[in-house]
Amino acid sequence: MIKIGIYGAKGRMGKQIEECLKSETQAQISILYDKGGNLEELFEKSNVIIDFSSPSGTHELLNYARTMPKPLVIGTTGLDEKILHLMQSASEVMPIFYATNMSLGVAVLNYLASKASQMLKNFDIEILEMHHRHKKDAPSGTA
Repeated sequence: MIKIGIYGAKGRMGKQIEECLKSETQAQISILYDKGGNLEELFEKSNVIIDFSSPSGTHELLNYARTMPKPLVIGTTGLDEKILHLMQSASEVMPIFYATNMSLGVAVLNYLASKASQMLKNFDIEILEMHHRHKKDAPSGTA
Protein backbone atom coordinates (compact mmCIF):
# COMPACT_ATOMS: atom_id res chain seq x y z
CA MET A 1 0.00 0.00 0.00
CA ILE A 2 1.42 3.38 -1.04
CA LYS A 3 1.11 6.00 1.69
CA ILE A 4 0.42 9.45 0.24
CA GLY A 5 0.80 12.71 2.11
CA ILE A 6 -1.19 15.65 0.76
CA TYR A 7 0.52 19.00 1.25
CA GLY A 8 -2.01 21.81 0.81
CA ALA A 9 -4.85 19.55 1.90
CA LYS A 10 -7.35 22.36 2.57
CA GLY A 11 -7.14 23.78 -0.95
CA ARG A 12 -9.33 22.88 -3.92
CA MET A 13 -6.92 20.34 -5.43
CA GLY A 14 -5.96 18.89 -2.05
CA LYS A 15 -9.61 18.15 -1.34
CA GLN A 16 -10.09 16.68 -4.83
CA ILE A 17 -7.10 14.35 -4.40
CA GLU A 18 -8.38 13.29 -0.99
CA GLU A 19 -11.75 12.43 -2.53
CA CYS A 20 -10.15 10.46 -5.39
CA LEU A 21 -7.98 8.43 -3.03
CA LYS A 22 -10.96 7.25 -0.99
CA SER A 23 -11.74 4.61 -3.61
CA GLU A 24 -8.12 3.56 -4.25
CA THR A 25 -7.13 0.05 -3.25
CA GLN A 26 -3.35 0.39 -3.77
CA ALA A 27 -2.83 3.81 -2.18
CA GLN A 28 -4.09 5.58 0.90
CA ILE A 29 -3.80 8.98 2.50
CA SER A 30 -1.25 8.85 5.28
CA ILE A 31 -1.55 12.48 6.38
CA LEU A 32 -3.35 15.67 5.38
CA TYR A 33 -1.01 18.62 5.80
CA ASP A 34 -1.63 22.34 5.69
CA LYS A 35 0.14 25.45 6.98
CA GLY A 36 1.40 25.14 10.52
CA GLY A 37 1.64 21.36 10.45
CA ASN A 38 4.62 19.20 11.33
CA LEU A 39 6.80 18.59 8.26
CA GLU A 40 8.72 15.83 10.01
CA GLU A 41 5.47 13.93 10.56
CA LEU A 42 4.45 14.50 6.92
CA PHE A 43 7.70 12.96 5.69
CA GLU A 44 7.77 10.11 8.23
CA LYS A 45 4.22 8.96 7.41
CA SER A 46 4.44 9.23 3.60
CA ASN A 47 6.01 7.22 0.79
CA VAL A 48 5.23 10.07 -1.61
CA ILE A 49 4.05 13.64 -1.09
CA ILE A 50 1.64 15.48 -3.39
CA ASP A 51 1.96 19.27 -3.18
CA PHE A 52 -0.78 21.67 -4.24
CA SER A 53 0.00 24.37 -1.70
CA SER A 54 1.38 27.84 -2.42
CA PRO A 55 4.74 29.13 -3.65
CA SER A 56 5.89 29.72 -0.06
CA GLY A 57 4.61 26.26 0.90
CA THR A 58 6.48 24.61 -1.96
CA HIS A 59 9.62 26.51 -0.99
CA GLU A 60 9.30 25.25 2.60
CA LEU A 61 8.61 21.69 1.38
CA LEU A 62 11.66 21.62 -0.92
CA ASN A 63 13.95 22.96 1.80
CA TYR A 64 12.78 20.31 4.25
CA ALA A 65 12.88 17.53 1.65
CA ARG A 66 16.65 17.90 1.42
CA THR A 67 16.89 16.52 4.99
CA MET A 68 14.59 13.54 4.29
CA PRO A 69 14.29 12.96 0.51
CA LYS A 70 10.96 11.53 -0.69
CA PRO A 71 9.34 11.37 -4.13
CA LEU A 72 7.39 14.60 -4.69
CA VAL A 73 4.55 15.47 -7.05
CA ILE A 74 4.30 19.26 -7.31
CA GLY A 75 1.37 21.01 -8.95
CA THR A 76 1.69 24.38 -7.24
CA THR A 77 1.57 27.31 -9.67
CA GLY A 78 3.13 30.76 -9.49
CA LEU A 79 6.61 29.52 -8.59
CA ASP A 80 9.42 32.02 -9.10
CA GLU A 81 12.88 31.31 -10.53
CA LYS A 82 14.38 30.84 -7.05
CA ILE A 83 11.93 28.05 -6.22
CA LEU A 84 12.30 26.45 -9.66
CA HIS A 85 16.08 26.44 -9.18
CA LEU A 86 15.65 24.89 -5.71
CA MET A 87 13.39 22.24 -7.27
CA GLN A 88 15.97 21.49 -9.96
CA SER A 89 18.66 21.10 -7.31
CA ALA A 90 16.45 18.87 -5.13
CA SER A 91 15.62 16.66 -8.13
CA GLU A 92 19.23 15.49 -8.14
CA VAL A 93 18.65 13.57 -4.89
CA MET A 94 14.95 12.65 -5.11
CA PRO A 95 12.37 12.06 -7.85
CA ILE A 96 10.21 15.12 -8.51
CA PHE A 97 7.32 15.33 -10.96
CA TYR A 98 6.34 18.96 -11.61
CA ALA A 99 3.54 20.23 -13.81
CA THR A 100 1.61 23.49 -13.73
CA ASN A 101 -1.48 21.66 -14.96
CA MET A 102 -2.22 17.97 -14.39
CA SER A 103 -5.16 17.83 -16.78
CA LEU A 104 -4.98 15.26 -19.57
CA GLY A 105 -7.01 17.65 -21.73
CA VAL A 106 -4.42 20.41 -21.33
CA ALA A 107 -1.59 17.99 -22.17
CA VAL A 108 -3.41 16.97 -25.36
CA LEU A 109 -4.17 20.62 -26.19
CA ASN A 110 -0.48 21.56 -25.79
CA TYR A 111 0.54 18.65 -28.02
CA LEU A 112 -2.01 19.58 -30.70
CA ALA A 113 -1.02 23.26 -30.58
CA SER A 114 2.62 22.27 -31.05
CA LYS A 115 1.75 20.09 -34.06
CA ALA A 116 -0.48 22.82 -35.53
CA SER A 117 2.29 25.41 -35.25
CA GLN A 118 4.67 23.05 -37.08
CA MET A 119 2.15 22.41 -39.87
CA LEU A 120 0.83 25.97 -40.16
CA LYS A 121 4.06 27.95 -40.14
CA ASN A 122 2.49 31.08 -41.70
CA PHE A 123 -0.31 31.27 -39.11
CA ASP A 124 -0.30 32.96 -35.73
CA ILE A 125 -1.74 30.65 -33.09
CA GLU A 126 -3.20 31.95 -29.85
CA ILE A 127 -4.92 30.08 -27.05
CA LEU A 128 -6.98 32.08 -24.55
CA GLU A 129 -7.53 30.89 -21.01
CA MET A 130 -10.60 31.82 -18.94
CA HIS A 131 -11.38 31.09 -15.28
CA HIS A 132 -14.01 31.63 -12.65
CA ARG A 133 -13.67 34.88 -10.72
CA HIS A 134 -12.39 33.14 -7.58
CA LYS A 135 -9.27 31.73 -9.27
CA LYS A 136 -6.29 32.62 -7.05
CA ASP A 137 -3.60 32.59 -9.72
CA ALA A 138 -5.17 34.04 -12.86
CA PRO A 139 -3.63 33.77 -15.31
CA SER A 140 -2.83 30.30 -14.09
CA GLY A 141 0.32 28.25 -14.47
CA THR A 142 -1.17 26.78 -17.64
CA ALA A 143 -1.11 30.18 -19.30
